[in-house]
Amino acid sequence: MPGFVSAQPFQTADAPGAPVVHRYATLYEIEGSAAEARDRLFAAGTGVSDSADLTTMVFAPLAAVGEPITP
Repeated sequence: MPGFVSAQPFQTADAPGAPVVHRYATLYEIEGSAAEARDRLFAAGTGVSDSADLTTMVFAPLAAVGEPITP
C-alpha cells in the first residue's frame, strides 16, 4: 500500500499478575503524514477481524524522538 514501509505485529508477553488492556498491537512504519496513512489504511477495505473489539481499539500515531539504537 503506498506510504506504508513495513508493519510488525506484537502480542503481549506472559507477565503473571500484570494487568493487560490490549493483548495485540501492530506498528506500521510509514512515509509522510500519519493521518493520510490512517485514511488510506481504513479506505483500503482490508477489513478487521470479527473478533476485534472496535470499542477499545486504539489508533495512536507516534513520532520518533530519536534515531534507532543498534548494536
